[in-house]
Amino acid sequence: MGYIYEAMDRAKETIKRSFNENEEKYEKIFAIIDERWNCQLHHPLYATRYYLNLEFFYTIKSVGFDAEVLDGLYQYVTRLVSSLEVQDKIIRELSLYKNVESLFGILMVVRSRTTTSPGINNLR
Repeated sequence: MGYIYEAMDRAKETIKRSFNENEEKYEKIFAIIDERWNCQLHHPLYATRYYLNLEFFYTIKSVGFDAEVLDGLYQYVTRLVSSLEVQDKIIRELSLYKNVESLFGILMVVRSRTTTSPGINNLR
């Protein structure tokens, strides 16, 4: 799920380049893509998975600052977790994630960012 955001961005950039960035030529295509995106694919869960995808978060600097992605993340946490105390703990943990602190800074974890699929437990 976290790959959907990045795939959509890459697809739109490719379309834009293929029309030499002439907006008149691709604006109708983007309208179709955006309509489909907004009604079927644009969900807080996907934004959360995109934010928590180590490969994208740490290689595409804009992920951590994208208002749409952050809004989806916070919506999802609010919907999933009713306890304000737990929500606050999640926010503190996200700070560790963003700043590559604690377990997120361990060399083995850093190396696995681009080699391990998100959500896969490889220690079984």
